[in-house]
Amino acid sequence: LSSGATADYGGLAAIVRFNNAGRIDARNGGVYTTAAVIPYVAGLTYHFRLVVNIPARSYSAYVKQGVNAEQLIGGNYSFRTEQAAVSALNNLGLISSTGSQSICGVVVK
Repeated sequence: LSSGATADYGGLAAIVRFNNAGRIDARNGGVYTTAAVIPYVAGLTYHFRLVVNIPARSYSAYVKQGVNAEQLIGGNYSFRTEQAAVSALNNLGLISSTGSQSICGVVVK
């Protein structure tokens, strides 16, 4: 999620990713981390849920694959350091450095 359109990672405030080690993680301030080891498999569909608190500049991220239970990626993580002062998140971005991904079925509440 970002404040306006962006084409690079530094412009994203709340970030989840499929990392190169085969795991799902999220950005907490200046580092990527996770509450638990969550592996991923290429070709499967994953459902992400982000609960965002813009005034606190924090978010919690969850992931679910298929009929498996939802897992906490990270709770009360801080926005990316470069985006610590944003007052709105109005853009959903997808940045891919390898392979292909798609976003569908976005619900904003």
